[in-house]
Amino acid sequence: MRIKQFIGCAILYIAVVGIITFIENANSYKTSFFGLEIELPVVVWVLAPLVLFALFALLHIMFAGIGIYSKKRALQTDSNTFKSSAKDLLLGLESDRNFKTEYYKDAVELAKVLSPYSDGEAKLSSDELNSAFEMVKSVKNGEFIDIKRFKLPKNNPIRVQNDINRIQNDPKFINQILGDRINYNDEVVNAAQEALVRKGSFLDIKKQGIPEDKESVHIIFERFMSEEGFEIAKDDLYKIIANLELDENEYIKLFRMLKNKYTPEALLPMFEKLKNDNPTATQSYYYALYELGMIDELRNQLYFADSEKNEKFEILLFLRDNGKSIPASYLFS
Repeated sequence: MRIKQFIGCAILYIAVVGIITFIENANSYKTSFFGLEIELPVVVWVLAPLVLFALFALLHIMFAGIGIYSKKRALQTDSNTFKSSAKDLLLGLESDRNFKTEYYKDAVELAKVLSPYSDGEAKLSSDELNSAFEMVKSVKNGEFIDIKRFKLPKNNPIRVQNDINRIQNDPKFINQILGDRINYNDEVVNAAQEALVRKGSFLDIKKQGIPEDKESVHIIFERFMSEEGFEIAKDDLYKIIANLELDENEYIKLFRMLKNKYTPEALLPMFEKLKNDNPTATQSYYYALYELGMIDELRNQLYFADSEKNEKFEILLFLRDNGKSIPASYLFS
């Protein structure tokens, strides 16, 4: 209530009480205080406490108003100070401004952390804010933290990063994600799929569905070639290769990768089948025949093939016939 309204209502109330009291009893009343006799009209005795109460109430309202006004001014001042501090932080300047209230101190500390020039430290007065800040800091540092109490949705970037952190350190979690994809963000599912390709057994990869993109398949091949204990059955290997859209050079590179992994008896039928299923693999089959010493079969294949497309193999055979046998890799990148 505004002071003017309070004064007006108080005067009106006192007046009404005074009039009613005077009408009811216009006599005087006599009493003594510490030996001093005082005689006043009854209406005065009734109104005196009301007047004193109204005065004290008025003083209280005034002091409360002054306090509210002071806080409001302090908040306004702190608001302007915060804007200046935020500007300093964006510009990479030192910001050590003083605030009159406590309301903006945590906000400034958080703003310092969010600054592109931050050292990653904050002095927060709120335990709840400190807990959230330390959690975010740990997650960004690559740690996995139990964040269930924060109830973050699956698409929240902090939860996504936390799940990815767990993927890097907990192989069992990979299968959990891929077995329950609907409850995880697509980015997390993709990270789990990539981690499975890089770290999981081929049996687990096969259970989740062998990927068909070139990058994943090349990673699987690299592991197959270099990682002890990572085995792929020949039939599964053929299915992987058959699902790829490789060019002639990539098929040849593939043969080079597998040459020391399989026996000629196992490898040559695989590339013959690839040639029969996909003409693009024809050059790799000829390459395999040459490298594996199947020269007569290579001549027979070239006899019925387009000589213009097989000029390099004609050169290799010509050199061989003239005592200058060279590896096929000299002519094929």
